[in-house]
Amino acid sequence: QQANNRLDQLDHLNNAQKQQLQSQITQSSDIAAVNGHKQTAESLNTAMGNLKQAIADKDATKATVNFTDADQAKQQAYNTAVTNAENIMCNCLARSITQDKEIKEIHIGKEEVRLFLFFENIILR
Repeated sequence: QQANNRLDQLDHLNNAQKQQLQSQITQSSDIAAVNGHKQTAESLNTAMGNLKQAIADKDATKATVNFTDADQAKQQAYNTAVTNAENIMCNCLARSITQDKEIKEIHIGKEEVRLFLFFENIILR
């Protein structure tokens, strides 16, 4: 339970990442495995935070003398790295949104089945 509580405090992970990690924690058979998943979650949270910060800093980085004085290949390598990072963030967000939508659809389906069975039971009485 402490590992799941800690997971809720990690602010750079999206819902899909948190749900995957919670599933891994829940399925763990011993404390060492739980601690390993907790460490993975904290490392991923740090990496996602660093990635978000690097993307946020791209304009400032491009304005530095180091960037403007760099040869075109190095500038292009940086621009490509930033684009790749932005794509990673977009893909993570899209997966999270898709997963949230699918979860809602499952809950709606369960509710529809529950209501159907309830009314079926009333009709049969």
